[in-house]
Amino acid sequence: MFVDNMNKVIACFKAVDFNFDFHKFEHRLIAQKVIFLLHLKGIGMGYQFGLYVRGPYSQTLASDYYAHSDQSKDLNTYSLLPSEEISIIKELDSIFSRKASLLEIGATYGYFAYHMRYDSTQALRLVKKMKSQYSDTQIAIGISKAKEFLFKVTEEDQNHLNGEIAPWRAVALQSFRGD
Repeated sequence: MFVDNMNKVIACFKAVDFNFDFHKFEHRLIAQKVIFLLHLKGIGMGYQFGLYVRGPYSQTLASDYYAHSDQSKDLNTYSLLPSEEISIIKELDSIFSRKASLLEIGATYGYFAYHMRYDSTQALRLVKKMKSQYSDTQIAIGISKAKEFLFKVTEEDQNHLNGEIAPWRAVALQSFRGD
């Protein structure tokens, strides 16, 4: 089973043409956070995650990528991902730009807010406490990126938002026109 899981992990990396070097700590951290965030977004690979000092972590995933480091480095896989999953993976890569610190913060927030289902205020407090080595600005950016990736705006949400900002738009248009 782990071979199928790891092949899908490698296919995810291949989708964004990123050769993870599992001998580098930063790459391992990125891999753990990327796979966790994809899990939260509904792209399951069969790994269970717990919370550790650097955020969500899967011991099984770590064991798998060490066991298949050559296959991972060369992006050698037989797994083919559906186009919808490739789009989600590329979206994640675009939002986080493979920045380890932002992925660590964003995945930790995702763990509290989406996995544990804490309200956003409590999740923020826990992230700030757990990630005190990062500035408030870094934390805000990491959380913002997690929300951008994980939050699904429904048509109802969009209509509600449009209704709320309609008066502001009208004033802005009037100001622009010089009315």
